[in-house]
Amino acid sequence: MSLRSSNYDTVFLLNFPYQIIVGKDAWQRSGIPQPVIVSFCVAHDLERAGSLDDMEATIDYDKLYHEITAVLTSPGKVFRDIQDLSATITGCYPAVDTTDINDPLGNVGYTLSIKLPKGVLRAEGGLKYTQTMNTEEGQAGHGLSQSLSIENIKCDCIVGANQYERSIKQPVVMDIEVMCRRYFPDNPSTSMVVKVLNCYHEMVSSVCEKVDASSFRTLEALATSIAREIIENFGVEVVTVGVEKPSAIANVQAAGVRITRSRSWFASMRLPTGIATSAGEDKA
Repeated sequence: MSLRSSNYDTVFLLNFPYQIIVGKDAWQRSGIPQPVIVSFCVAHDLERAGSLDDMEATIDYDKLYHEITAVLTSPGKVFRDIQDLSATITGCYPAVDTTDINDPLGNVGYTLSIKLPKGVLRAEGGLKYTQTMNTEEGQAGHGLSQSLSIENIKCDCIVGANQYERSIKQPVVMDIEVMCRRYFPDNPSTSMVVKVLNCYHEMVSSVCEKVDASSFRTLEALATSIAREIIENFGVEVVTVGVEKPSAIANVQAAGVRITRSRSWFASMRLPTGIATSAGEDKA
C-alpha cells in the first residue's frame, strides 16, 4: 500500500538525496558512501489545517527534513543496512517511531521509500526498498509491510521465435520485486524482503550469469525461469519478475511481460529445473 496513492490526507517529502554509508556498495565494499534517495510520506488528518490555515494542526515538513538530515549526515554515521537506515528515519518523527499498529498519536501510518540508484551492478534502476505502516484496523494492508525491487537489470540472450532472433543475442531488461505484506520486526526471519536484503548482490549475479547463457522462444518462459531461480536458490516464497525486449518492435519502446510466481506454483507445475542454455538444454 502506498499512502500517497490512497484516500488518506498525507504530508510528504519526495526524493531528497544523500551520500552516506549504507551496508555494502555495488562492488560489495563496506564503509564506502553511496548515493541514497529518500521519500517519506506520513498520513495525517489535515482537515483543521486546511480549514483554519493553522500550522499547528499539521506536520512541519521543513523541521522533519532537517531532523532526518541532521541524523543521516552526522559525522562518522554508518548504517548497517537499509533496515537500519529505515529505522533511523522513522525514528526522526515521533508519530511514526513505532512498530505498534495501535499508534498512540492517531496517525493512519506512513510510507518510507529508500532507493540506492547505484547500489547493484548491472541494475541501472538500482535497488528500491519501501516500508509501509498502516494503523487503521479493518483496512487492507493493516500492519507493517515491505517491498524490495531491483530495476532495469541488463542482460543479453537469445530470445524470440523469429529466425533472425535465434542466431544473435539481444538485450533484455529485467525487474525483480519481492513483497512481505505482514512483517513482524521482532522476528525478521518471517520476511522474504529481509532474506533478499541479505543476498541481493549474489541473487542478481546468479540471475544475470544464467540469463546471459540462455535461449528461449518466449519472454514468458524466460521470466518463469528467472522466478524459479530466485525461489529455489534464495529462499523466496513469492516473486514478481518483469522482462522487456527493447528491440522487439522498431516503433515501440519495449515489449514485455510481468509475472508473479510462488514456490507452491512451481511445486504443482513440476517444470524442468534450471535456466535453458544457449544450446537449448537445461542447466541445473
